[in-house]
Amino acid sequence: VRQNLNDSKEFVQAKKFGTKLSLIKMMTQHPFAFLRVWMIAGFTAVFVYIANIYYVSFLKKYAALTFNQSTLIAVISQLGAVLLIPLFGKLGDRLNYRTLYTHGLLAAALGTPCLFALGATGKPMYLILGMFLYALMNAWTSGPLLKVVHHEFPTTTRYRGISLAWGLAAALVGGNAMMVAEFLQGYFGN
Repeated sequence: VRQNLNDSKEFVQAKKFGTKLSLIKMMTQHPFAFLRVWMIAGFTAVFVYIANIYYVSFLKKYAALTFNQSTLIAVISQLGAVLLIPLFGKLGDRLNYRTLYTHGLLAAALGTPCLFALGATGKPMYLILGMFLYALMNAWTSGPLLKVVHHEFPTTTRYRGISLAWGLAAALVGGNAMMVAEFLQGYFGN
């Protein structure tokens, strides 16, 4: 199937030099790339947990919604994000994807407390506004996400680097997202 096809310059170079780089050596040769991808994955894990799983519990407790109503709101919000992600991916292709992602992170940091404030009212209009806000924040960070992490590592170590950083962050940071949510709840008293 691949006969008479031209390979990219990067692929030819990687094939020529091989990819027998150990994971430890890869992490020491590209520590900042590893750290950036690890932080991106950690943020993604915590944000998705807090804005989905924890938000359902929050709505149930503070907006006096049933579990099914709260879950429906989270599902609709996530569906909105799924529909908006390609738009933000396209924006990332047209604009500076790093700047777009950075602005998305800022929007998520500022918008998440607003999401909870809107949800605490229990008023349908504010709940709908919160659903749109979450969808927008999620798409804004998720749309350019893959392009951001893709360009962190050189071709020879790209997938190993991303996979290791993402996996470790998902386990260490994402696995502790519940503790972050509990800390925030205790700190803010609700």
